Amino acid sequence: MVSLSPHQLWVLAAVERTATALSILGIATVFIAFGFSRDFRNPLHRIILMNAFFNVFDVVATMISLSGPEAGNGSGLCQLQGFLIQMFPLADVLWTTAMAINVFLIVFYRYEAADLRKLEIKYVGIITTLTFIPAFTFLFIKSPEKGPMYASVTLWCSVSPHYVLYRIIFFYGPVWLFFLITNILYVLVGIQILKQKRFLKSVTNSDDILDTNGHSPTVSLTHKVPTTIKP
Repeated sequence: MVSLSPHQLWVLAAVERTATALSILGIATVFIAFGFSRDFRNPLHRIILMNAFFNVFDVVATMISLSGPEAGNGSGLCQLQGFLIQMFPLADVLWTTAMAINVFLIVFYRYEAADLRKLEIKYVGIITTLTFIPAFTFLFIKSPEKGPMYASVTLWCSVSPHYVLYRIIFFYGPVWLFFLITNILYVLVGIQILKQKRFLKSVTNSDDILDTNGHSPTVSLTHKVPTTIKP
């Protein structure tokens, strides 16, 4: 692996912190929109709000940047950064999946606002549990040969390359798994919406719409198109 010069590291850290500042601006925008706009307060947008709250801890980790590795692998700052990076980016992916699940339930099972609201506490519990337990456990894993689980990976502290299998199983693996699940859900939703659109179009364009007297007969639509979910 090619080592980076101090100047290169400084440039990368500056870019990282600049991007983090933009993320903070985005998070603040979500909080402000939710606080001042009643139209924003619906189940789908509340998921975004919860995700933004988790992202606050994510940006704390990226704002620490090189300060974590510079403090040393065994330092509290490095361990804190490693914990945050292990837990909250993965939680971000899980919240994205939760949003996809909500859309799926609306389209296929006609979930209303009250139904979705009941799921929110379950989402919080499941996502927090799935991400917190491994991230917290890793704080206590160390060995004389490999050192602590959380250690420098150049730009920040995260799961050490000496524990790469753990990184694959508990980070990259779940990220790709839930990324796949999210995309499958949205594909299914898209297919269902296209089917409903074609059905409505076929009813509208049917030659039987007008009877022999030029009047429109009553047409019963058994397919419902989901309406906007209100708070």
